[in-house]
Amino acid sequence: MKKTFTMLLALFAFSLSMFAGNPGVTFLLRSGKKVSFTFAEKPVIALSDANLSVTVRSVECVSYAYADVHRVVVDDDVVSAVDNVVTNDKSQHVVFSFSASTLNVSGLAANESIALYATDGKLMLREKADAHGKAAMNLSSLQQGIYVVRTQSGISYKLFKK
Repeated sequence: MKKTFTMLLALFAFSLSMFAGNPGVTFLLRSGKKVSFTFAEKPVIALSDANLSVTVRSVECVSYAYADVHRVVVDDDVVSAVDNVVTNDKSQHVVFSFSASTLNVSGLAANESIALYATDGKLMLREKADAHGKAAMNLSSLQQGIYVVRTQSGISYKLFKK
């Protein structure tokens, strides 16, 4: 009986872990923006005289003045990705690919602009698609870090430059 109970308890604990979320930390900014990191990313939070910065894999991702941070919260389930994106426009199929230090984007509308932003929202690069809906961004001038590429039509892609 004891052995059966122990086995059932172990199976129950294992099944609960299968449905566990992504624990992590969320920064609630005074602007209303939320910035989250899962503990799996191993974020390192550093405090200086007037700033709070987060580093992931030895690369500083974000830095905020204390006055801009409303609250820091440890969450049981941090959203770290977007799953099952539903769109009303089935006609556009944008493809992001890499070759050496170049980001290639195809499937865009002719002359559609794409922009690359740092995690703090700073515009780093901007390109326009050619007549065939293709664009290329040279990433060699960028430092290591996390960036977001956004098309004019609203399609976003997150990338990590090593």
